[in-house]
Amino acid sequence: MLKDIDPVLSADLLWVLAAMGHGDDLALVDANHPAEKIARATMSGRLVRLPGLAMARAARAILSALPIDAFEAQPARRMLVAGNLAALPEVQRQGQAETERALGGSEPLAQIE
Repeated sequence: MLKDIDPVLSADLLWVLAAMGHGDDLALVDANHPAEKIARATMSGRLVRLPGLAMARAARAILSALPIDAFEAQPARRMLVAGNLAALPEVQRQGQAETERALGGSEPLAQIE
């Protein structure tokens, strides 16, 4: 049994996190994202589902074990809202807070289309 591991981190998720290296990307996405297709094209080919879990809770668990590559200019990104590029949905605001907590300071999420 492992100690001090967030219970949200399943064995599959821990395996994926442990296999990651510098510069690798991890995407936290909702059910509308084509995750199956994208996951098949990755090195692991794995999609890890966390059903019923809030995005911020998943981010907190992952960031408790996985450091953010702080040497990257924009280590964390968020998807822009189509049709309203200025919008910052609550789920992204909460993700921003978890990222800042992990980094120990303010770091705005970079934006991607």
